[in-house]
Amino acid sequence: MLRFLATILVSFALTASAVAAEKIRLAVTDIEGLEALQREFGPFSDALSKITGHEVELFPVSSRTAAVEAMVSEQVDFVLTGPAEYVVIKQLAQPTIVVAWQRPEYYAQIVTLSDGPIQTVEDLKGQKVAFGSVGSTSQHLGPRRLWRTMV
Repeated sequence: MLRFLATILVSFALTASAVAAEKIRLAVTDIEGLEALQREFGPFSDALSKITGHEVELFPVSSRTAAVEAMVSEQVDFVLTGPAEYVVIKQLAQPTIVVAWQRPEYYAQIVTLSDGPIQTVEDLKGQKVAFGSVGSTSQHLGPRRLWRTMV
């Protein structure tokens, strides 16, 4: 995890040095509200500020669409987003990838109650399934694709 954060910090630092403004504005697409954003990314923001010498402003967005609008209107400098969101953002804006990573042990899952009627994959046929946030790679697109291959 530390290597991952260090890679992001260095990538942001190198790119941020090319940003003319003294403030770096950062949005994260899957966190709504400034309070949650500060709680989750405050330490990262502080470390990035220390490394770059730029003030880092966390910019809350209410949706993935709002993140695109903030990019297009130049209200943000960086957007941290997932792969499915990036595909959509790329269609609507001209983002430049600063850093990308993959997590080899990161999988979509289907979860059922241990004492419920669904004990095997075959038991899922004909059942209704709830997914997470539309557009989320891990909560919607991955599980939905998995679901389609099973039924």
